[in-house]
Amino acid sequence: MARSEDDRSPRRRRRHDSKKKHKKRRRHSDSDSESDARAERKARKKSSKMLASLGYSDETNPFGDSSLSEPFVWGKKYEDKGKEKPSARELKKQQIRRVDEIRKARRRREEREAEKEEMERLKSEELRLKDAEQYEDWQQKEEEFHLKQAKVRSQLRIRANREKPVDLLAKNLLLVSAKSGQEDEDDFFKKEIGRIRVEHRRPHAIVEVLSMDELRELQGDVHTYEELEQSGNGGHNAEFWNLMKLVCDDRIRRLKRSQSEGRSDRGAIHDSVNDTIEEMLSGKDKGALEKLQCEVKETIASASNGATGVDVDYWEEVAQQIEVNQARARLIELHEDMLTKLADLMEEHEKRTAEEAADRECREWLLHIPNNVSQAKGGQEK
Repeated sequence: MARSEDDRSPRRRRRHDSKKKHKKRRRHSDSDSESDARAERKARKKSSKMLASLGYSDETNPFGDSSLSEPFVWGKKYEDKGKEKPSARELKKQQIRRVDEIRKARRRREEREAEKEEMERLKSEELRLKDAEQYEDWQQKEEEFHLKQAKVRSQLRIRANREKPVDLLAKNLLLVSAKSGQEDEDDFFKKEIGRIRVEHRRPHAIVEVLSMDELRELQGDVHTYEELEQSGNGGHNAEFWNLMKLVCDDRIRRLKRSQSEGRSDRGAIHDSVNDTIEEMLSGKDKGALEKLQCEVKETIASASNGATGVDVDYWEEVAQQIEVNQARARLIELHEDMLTKLADLMEEHEKRTAEEAADRECREWLLHIPNNVSQAKGGQEK
């Protein structure tokens, strides 16, 4: 009896061990399946994140694939090649590589689009610069055309002996510029240099004898010449017209003051002040005027700094008259320079005209030689 119990106890132990091993294996298999499921969920979640970064998901994608986040395995391909299906880890690596390639492709596409946009921007900028350059060129040509037309109108009035004040001022300039140009001698210079009387009066002297209406008209004409010279003629005569504008404006200002109605004692004081200023400035050369101008500026500046007993209005009038006198002096220099050039040009023109006349007379004489010879032979035969 005891023996049979001893015999049963090993069997019981073996069954017990077998049950324990079976439970352990089942527990291991359950844990493996759980870990696989956990790994699969993790991979699916990561795949969903990757797809979301690309703008896709299982619900929204252009392929209509509700299991887009799950790795695709082409089982038939592996069966035909006799290979085993790749593991989840290998599939995961393949998927990561494909996602990286997609990202690289997207980045390259974005770079190409950015490069294309930059090229289009540069092209549009180049076109804009070309248009601006063409507009500036067109504007310059338009200004040159207006300047040429203004000169032509002056030439026509000079030829017809109905000069305006601006034509008297521009006459010498037109004659000098017509001959001093880079092209051949101007038609106006050829036809009119021997007939037109050169203007010997100084420019500011012409302005001094004009009425208010004539001064107003001259002011507009001078302003037109000033703008056209600066924009369309390279500024060759711009200095002359700038100085003329200053002289013309000063003459209008002084004439207005002298013609003001109801002149009172204050007006007489102004006249006496003007006489004093003119007496102060008369006879001063360029250097003396510049020195006096610096002193006047210092006096006005001292009044601004708090000095007392300084008549600012008086000294500002003195400063203005100094500028006008400097403009007159410079106009005299330009005027005398033009007269010198015109004298040389007229002498050259007369010399060339005489040479052309002598050459023409010589050619005519040579043309008549055969007739004279034939006539002489005819007389000898008779």
